[in-house]
Amino acid sequence: MENLVISNGMAGLVSARWLSSRGISYSAYDAANTPGQGDPAFAWRFREEAGGAIDDLFEKNEEWLVVGASLTHKPKNEFVPFVGDIDDEMRPFVMGNYRLPTRPMGDILQPMAKDLAGHFNCNRFPLSINIEEKTVSMNDGSTVSYEKLIWAAPLQKLKGILSADWKTKLSKIGKIPGPTSFVGFEWATDIKPFTEDFSVMTPFRFRDEKLKAYGFFNQKNVSPETDLYVTNWVAIAPPKVAANAEEVAKCVKSLRREVLKEFPEVEGHIKHEKILHYECFIPEKPIVVDSLEVLPNVFYVGPELSTHDDQWPLWGPEATVLNLKSVFH
Repeated sequence: MENLVISNGMAGLVSARWLSSRGISYSAYDAANTPGQGDPAFAWRFREEAGGAIDDLFEKNEEWLVVGASLTHKPKNEFVPFVGDIDDEMRPFVMGNYRLPTRPMGDILQPMAKDLAGHFNCNRFPLSINIEEKTVSMNDGSTVSYEKLIWAAPLQKLKGILSADWKTKLSKIGKIPGPTSFVGFEWATDIKPFTEDFSVMTPFRFRDEKLKAYGFFNQKNVSPETDLYVTNWVAIAPPKVAANAEEVAKCVKSLRREVLKEFPEVEGHIKHEKILHYECFIPEKPIVVDSLEVLPNVFYVGPELSTHDDQWPLWGPEATVLNLKSVFH
């Protein structure tokens, strides 16, 4: 038997890369067609001091851009520090300095996924786990045995495939959060709407809801041939909005209209645009546990749990790398 990675986008691909680099035997299962899909690009943000995690995952010659040193707003056509409440779910993206690659994340992930493809069984996902027998039943009718089960998908998904007894035991680690719905849009422009060391907060209304939109740099270039600046504008959608595609489109349209009021100079310089609508599992603060072995021989490595009681523990790939080090110390 070998280690088994249950992947869900980013955390699964990070786990595979980290295990492969250390010669640790494993096989991985991912519901998507290609490993690493399913996560928004803005989740691939590293703290400025995250050199160790970056070295674990990427080529040494990769170039990085430092972004987002301070949160601002633009009430009278002038950037001033924002003082007020920030949505907790947005803190990993808009607070502090972060490193981003200077080329599209897809260009980096595609060769990584191709290199690791031999370890992945795609379009396959677990339907149930037999904890006592250390087996996983897959959607294609197969049963897979494991030595350690590395769970790199949301805890809510793990809970959903357990028997009642094990589901109760898993719940003892703390409240397992549901997904947060982000809506917004991505712009690629040939001018900078704001400098890389800013993140921007813009309030707007949709229906009877008062919402906040956050703008931040995602990457510098949308393609190697162009010199465009890519920004994401996202807001946390109320449940009744997130559940309806038509309402999402109207909300994004309202947000876009408000952003253009704040940044009229961008009009005519938008070279690429797409709507963003993502569900992310982002805890307000990870649950601190003594061990990432959430069930016998089942180890969770995503950002919802941590063995480190930091004020604002790590988000995304950095959290996964740190948790893997705790599991395979």
